[in-house]
Amino acid sequence: MITKKQQIIVFLLSAVIIGVAGCIVSGTFVLDVKVSQADLEQHGNSYFTEVDLTGNEIWKEHRDNLDSVDLVGFELWLSNSGTATVFDMYVDPFGDPVYTRVGQIDSNATQVLRDLPVPVGNLHVTYGESFKYLVNMNSLTSLAKTGKFHVYATWTDATSLYLDSVRVVVTISASDT
Repeated sequence: MITKKQQIIVFLLSAVIIGVAGCIVSGTFVLDVKVSQADLEQHGNSYFTEVDLTGNEIWKEHRDNLDSVDLVGFELWLSNSGTATVFDMYVDPFGDPVYTRVGQIDSNATQVLRDLPVPVGNLHVTYGESFKYLVNMNSLTSLAKTGKFHVYATWTDATSLYLDSVRVVVTISASDT
């Protein structure tokens, strides 16, 4: 038989557990930033853009409680009217100089997407497919955690590739205590 004192103790312990659990909110959130052709600067056989997550509502809500950047992936829409080529992407910190030549990009930025084959015609690379070509994920997630970074794209044929748009998908974990 449970006494009145035991019932009160169980009730108080339950209330404390529920109270503590209610103060800890955590979750995984997805930030989706699309960069259109109008946002891209072309320099010969390279493109440049700045990715700024800080204006995203999800980022604003969770930036102070950000535990980690779990994944960063891309979705790409490309058009190739020339010959088959190879497409690469690079990143570097926001605020660094903007590189305009492929040699500068290759020497100074971190490659994050390597050797994506682009046949003649239109190509759509899905978020899931981008992981086959992603490299240096630690560098990419570290930069994403800052909220702002540069993205460069390069390819081997200087006249044939048109980058229609890029979608950057960042998955973060955040907790609020």
